[in-house]
Parts: sequence; structure tokens; C-alpha cells
Amino acid sequence: MRRLIHILIAALALTAASCTHKDLCYDHSHVVEVNISFVWEKAPMATPASMSLYLFPEKGGRPLRFEFTNYNGGRIRLSRGRYHAICLNSDTRNIAIDNAHDFESFCITTKNATAMSGLTSFGIMANEIPKAKDSENERVTLSPEMTWSHSLRDIDILEHDQTITLVPERRTVNYTIEIKNVQNLKWVNGISGTISSMSGGFHPGRDCLSEECVTIPFEARMHREESMITGAFSSFGHCPSVQQTHHLIIYGVLADNSRWYYDFDVTDQIHNSQDPYEIHIVLEDLPFPKPVVNGGGFQPEVDEWNSVDIVIPM
Repeated sequence: MRRLIHILIAALALTAASCTHKDLCYDHSHVVEVNISFVWEKAPMATPASMSLYLFPEKGGRPLRFEFTNYNGGRIRLSRGRYHAICLNSDTRNIAIDNAHDFESFCITTKNATAMSGLTSFGIMANEIPKAKDSENERVTLSPEMTWSHSLRDIDILEHDQTITLVPERRTVNYTIEIKNVQNLKWVNGISGTISSMSGGFHPGRDCLSEECVTIPFEARMHREESMITGAFSSFGHCPSVQQTHHLIIYGVLADNSRWYYDFDVTDQIHNSQDPYEIHIVLEDLPFPKPVVNGGGFQPEVDEWNSVDIVIPM
């Protein structure tokens, strides 16, 4: 009987030790609540619908991602330690993230373009269009929506109720296009445009543009009464370390189904703009030919593109 009592006492002692160990496993003293504050002093007009925050543990491992529906920030739970941080607005459809696992190579970029606005009804896709000289191997991408981002290094998370403040900045450039004195515009059934050798993205961790050059299609609009074409698009800008030339190409399908494209070198207008975020490109004299109607005249191959280089007066 005495032996049985000793066995029961030993079992109770083991159970008590087990419970104490389990309590230690669920000790969350290393986790704290942290305030995330997005301060918009560098972009006071920005009101994105949502924001993403990526936190990269200094010791390695997968980054942590948090979403905020309030563009001013919010509150998160986080383990104590040192982190790098990247934030950007997430209310976009065209934006993609490359190398999201690494703070240094993290890149805000855009998805590949497939359609060509204004030309899809003719069965013309983005990867089938002629490109500007020296840009034949460029990826054709969607135009980015308005994007803001910021990054911080070496954030020490030490105590409860600490605040991390990020100050997002604008990362995209808007371009508007105006082409005057467009000849025979009434005979043009479909139209579109591209711009070549723009930066393919932005590296917030390194605070620099990507050196990848991309071609961006944009919607071109015809104003037949004014003999004018207008358009607009956005990009991350041009990368100064690459210094490529930029060609704006207008593509048109005429009433006889002939295809024409016109190449303008707009490098100077882009690189020398007074406003680095709002660039207005002005061009003149785009000579669409009269189509061949009821025989006569030059009849080009329907599926071939006819190229015309336009020299811009200095």
C-alpha cells in the first residue's frame, strides 16, 4: 500500500512539472503590439484605398506582410527583434512584386501586357507589334497605376506600444501626349501607341529605379475635327544609369486594312522636362496616307506594317 502511495505521489509530481513546462511554451512576452503610422507629408494628396507593409527579419526567414485598409496605418502584433521595412499602396491591378523575399532586390514592377487598346478588334496583340530600334528585346508591360512607397532599415522592436513611422513618396510619372496636324485621320479605323525604354520598376530597399528597360503601350485617341491625336500613360520613369533613347510609336489601321506605324524620338522631351512627375509630349505632322479605295494607287500587304520615321525639328 505504501509503495502504491509513493507511485501516485511521483505521478502527480510529473504532471505538475508537465503543466509548468506547457505554460512556458505559451509565454508570449516576446510578442508586442506595434503602431504603424503612414505619414503623407511628401504626398499630401495621396489617399490610397489600402497599404501593404513588408517586414524583413534581420536574422533571415520569410518576410511578414500586413495589409491596412486605413492609409494612415494601424496596429499589428510582432515579435521583438530587428527588421527592415517596405511599404507601398496595394490598391492596384497592374502592379506586381518581384523578389518579395529579399529587402535589397525587392522590386515594384508591372505585369506583362497582352492587349493593344484600339487594335484588339483587328486581332493585333501586344507581342506582335513592331518595336523601336534597339528595343526589340524589351518586355511589353502594363502602365503602372499611381504608386507610393518607402523603406526603413534596422528597426529595433523592443517594447509594447512602439511606433514605426513610414513616409511614402510618389514613384510614378504621368505623361500626356498631343500630336497636331495629323493627316487623313478620317481614314484611320484603329489606333494605338507605345513608348520604349522606360524603367521596368522601382527598388524601394535601394531607393533606385530598375535598370530593366520596358516598352509600355497606351491608349491613343483620335480627334478627327481637330486633326489631332492625344494619349496618356504612366511609368516609373527613365533610369539615368541606363540612358536609353525613348521612341514614341503611333500605330494605325486604315480603311483599306493597311497597317502603318510612325516613330518619334522623344528622348529630349522626356529627359529635359521641367516637372519630373508630369511630362507633356508635344509633336506635329503625322502623315497617314489616303487608303486605296476602289482600286488604284499603292496597295500594301494587309498583314505587313509600313514604317515611317518622323524627324522632330530642334
